[in-house]
Amino acid sequence: MYLFTGNGDTTPVRLTGNGGFSATPAVIHTSVGDIMVGNGPLPPGYGSNFGNNYTGWYYWLGDSVDGHPLSLGMPNANLNSNSTVIGNVDGDFLAAGNLWKLPGGGYTTRCLSFLPNPTKSQQLQWLRLDSAADWVAASPSCTENAGTS
Repeated sequence: MYLFTGNGDTTPVRLTGNGGFSATPAVIHTSVGDIMVGNGPLPPGYGSNFGNNYTGWYYWLGDSVDGHPLSLGMPNANLNSNSTVIGNVDGDFLAAGNLWKLPGGGYTTRCLSFLPNPTKSQQLQWLRLDSAADWVAASPSCTENAGTS
């Protein structure tokens, strides 16, 4: 599993770690700010997760027909600073064109969503990877990515 970090960097970064968890890439640069793996425990207001450390990226290959990833996300992350928590950062692999098989092997997503204020709103914000390798706002979803994968 790979992710692009944005800002025009065309080199995908491999997610690493045991059990499907990874702390890399540490930062994804987007048009709405920098999404970062959290540092330290979650602040008050996050229910049963309060005080737990951020877990970083999780990914699941699952039992798909061709072995491609079925899930990628972070339950909680930071946007620009350790005090701004965002929730449910997820890669969308299901819509046509959102799953990319990389030429050197592995897979990535070209669509991410997240909750900018997870304790107050369930309104998702969408990002898509454009042809310049920048993560840009996509509204109301990433359906404009339709195409072949």
